[in-house]
Amino acid sequence: DDNAYADGVCPSLHFILGVQGHDGEREQSHYLASVNNEVGLGNEDVEALCDINRTAKHGRAGQIRRKGVGWKSVFVVSDCPTVLSCSFRFCFNVRKLGCL
Repeated sequence: DDNAYADGVCPSLHFILGVQGHDGEREQSHYLASVNNEVGLGNEDVEALCDINRTAKHGRAGQIRRKGVGWKSVFVVSDCPTVLSCSFRFCFNVRKLGCL
């Protein structure tokens, strides 16, 4: 409900289930990637992702913000969520930190 697309783009969403690593080299890790063709994150969006108490959705038309199934819920199923959007590339490694 909060994705933005360039004019003329037909929205699409793809899920990828994969395995990283090879037997004998290192421990294998499984991942789920969701890929879409939206415009991508801006500076304010990234800052909000990095602050557990903040949202970038205040004042944006069409933003629901009440389902409770957003970015922060990703930590329920992943201890190392990774963000790849436009020029942004970062992860939150809870395994390494021990907590958020």
